[in-house]
Amino acid sequence: VACDPPDGDEYTSHQPILIIEVLSASTAKTDRREKLRNYRNLPGLLEYVMVAQDRVRIETWRRREGDEWEIEFLTRLDDTLELESVGLSVSVAQVYRNVRLDEVLGPEEPEESLP
Repeated sequence: VACDPPDGDEYTSHQPILIIEVLSASTAKTDRREKLRNYRNLPGLLEYVMVAQDRVRIETWRRREGDEWEIEFLTRLDDTLELESVGLSVSVAQVYRNVRLDEVLGPEEPEESLP
């Protein structure tokens, strides 16, 4: 999600405020390490959200004052995802509404992420 006007690049926004990734087994390490490190250097980015597709798990990184970042893990269907950057609240159950929960693993311990 970006609030800046288009700059002619139809595939990339250079000033996003919110990025949401759906993780897969083949991309999760890249999303949690390299992309997280690079995205945190974007001056206007306020939130980076990673949604697991193989279990109920949403990892949200939020920029706070002084360029500090905090992390929040949601692992229950009755949790609420707060997207502060765009003023939106959505239940985790709604995020996973089209996922066959009998095929999804339960919550697990948070995986290591960069601070």
